[in-house]
Amino acid sequence: MILLAPFDKLSEVGKIHYPFLPIGLLLREEYDTAEWLKDYTGEILVIHGTQDEIVPLELAKKLYKIIPSGDKRFVTVEGATHNTLLNRSEVWEKIISFLNLNDH
Repeated sequence: MILLAPFDKLSEVGKIHYPFLPIGLLLREEYDTAEWLKDYTGEILVIHGTQDEIVPLELAKKLYKIIPSGDKRFVTVEGATHNTLLNRSEVWEKIISFLNLNDH
């Protein structure tokens, strides 16, 4: 599994951007990634930009800590934003390496 700029819960992202609103009451869906992955033990690669203006790096780190997999990797991409993450060659190199596409 590969996660790009993930968050633990959508409400946590909302609280950062709209701290004055009752985000939990306004959301129809929580998108609780932490809950979905709390029992995941397969391979996982998490990639996140250090300058992500939509999903703060701290939320990705929080999610990463929750994932129980023994085969997990966290990669930060210096200077990458939420919408420029996939523009970086090092991201694609990490993805190809993770998928072992360069071995075929």
